[in-house]
Amino acid sequence: MSRDLVTVSPGAPLAELAAKFRAHQFKTLPVVDQGHYLGLVAEAALIGRADPNLLARDLLQEIPPATPDTPAALLVQRLADGQDQAVPVVHEGHLAGLVTRSDLIALLARPMAYTLQTCSALGTRLKTSENTMTTPYTLLHHACAALGTRLFTVTVQDNAHDLTRRAYTSHPLEYPVSGTKPLTRDGWYAHCITGQQTFVANTTPEFARYFFDHALITSLGLGSCINIPVVLNNEVLGTINLLAEEHHFTAKKLAAYEALVADHHARLVAEMVKG
Repeated sequence: MSRDLVTVSPGAPLAELAAKFRAHQFKTLPVVDQGHYLGLVAEAALIGRADPNLLARDLLQEIPPATPDTPAALLVQRLADGQDQAVPVVHEGHLAGLVTRSDLIALLARPMAYTLQTCSALGTRLKTSENTMTTPYTLLHHACAALGTRLFTVTVQDNAHDLTRRAYTSHPLEYPVSGTKPLTRDGWYAHCITGQQTFVANTTPEFARYFFDHALITSLGLGSCINIPVVLNNEVLGTINLLAEEHHFTAKKLAAYEALVADHHARLVAEMVKG
């Protein structure tokens, strides 16, 4: 995998842009200022332009970036609908790479490729290694995706103050990593937090009464979920939250998911106690 990424500065003139597009046969070029990602310039934006004073910043497209941990599945629609030629991958403001349609097409020959791959494992134009941003959460996420999980989040509890925080997400656009929010002491809380048992809902009505975002969940084509508590010394540190299509969580699959969480328990606990 190449770690080199061809970029231009915001002050690059039209002639430099044209030369780089010809030399590398790219459809887009990232614009970077002292390592910080600003946006993309599309090859098509140069067509019909003859002003020698035109600079890269004048042609800039502010394409929303992905992160190294963004699942490839989230990029499929963006690249398939024709609106984006490429999706930049950004970590802490710095450009890590660029995912193109060709990168995703290369995954088609591999079963479950879209659910298993993240941006950090895609394409020859990525600077990051395949182990970039590997955490206990990402490792468990990949293992659950192999069993059919389509949305994966981790929440961490602050039981002393009845607060919870989303610490990891497979869907940063719909479910971003967030600040704290109050815990609601309802039937879900009694079962999963107080009772320390896995909450299982295989249809929308089963979870809709507890989850205010049930409309968003169903809009993503999801209709079942489980929440597995991570317990240390009889205290729930957080929950592993998995969603899939309706009736996905059969008894056999539930046992498999709970076994995965048990296998990752020590690493999950170490990550959650960091706060």
